[in-house]
Amino acid sequence: MHRGWFWVLPFFLLLSGCKNPNQVLEMPVNKIVVKADFVETLNGDQARFNIDGRVKTVQFLQMETPKVRKKQPLGKEAKEFTDSLLKNAQRIQLRYDVQPKSSDSRVKAYVFADGKSVQMELLKNGLARMKNEPSKRQDFLHLLQRTELKAKKKRVGIWSCPAYVTDDGFVPDQ
Repeated sequence: MHRGWFWVLPFFLLLSGCKNPNQVLEMPVNKIVVKADFVETLNGDQARFNIDGRVKTVQFLQMETPKVRKKQPLGKEAKEFTDSLLKNAQRIQLRYDVQPKSSDSRVKAYVFADGKSVQMELLKNGLARMKNEPSKRQDFLHLLQRTELKAKKKRVGIWSCPAYVTDDGFVPDQ
């Protein structure tokens, strides 16, 4: 009788240590931070990074900058600013939030260069506006919104052009 329990106890201990194989998928996305290597800047709010051996396009969460391709005012400056931050960074990290991918399969993330938020720097310098995207990071979202408001009040960058910034983006002919 005692001999049977001797084998049952280790079996249950072994089972109790087993983890759910889907546990990684259940982990909140906003806790995922990955290291990335800079490849190239596409726009002020978009760049390519090498992530785990694969080059991926990353859309900066909550950001919209004027586009170079559309020849929008300050588009070139936004791209050059982002390029400079990322080229000179020793360490780049991406932090995912609600949806790690957009509808066109681009990765969406908060981007940090040497611990500095690229999104925060773009807003501070008036080179981006906030987009209304869902976020689990309400604390960080509020910080970004306050930074945008300060730049707006100071009329820095995009905020210096009257009626250039709209709820839908940028007026193309400004």
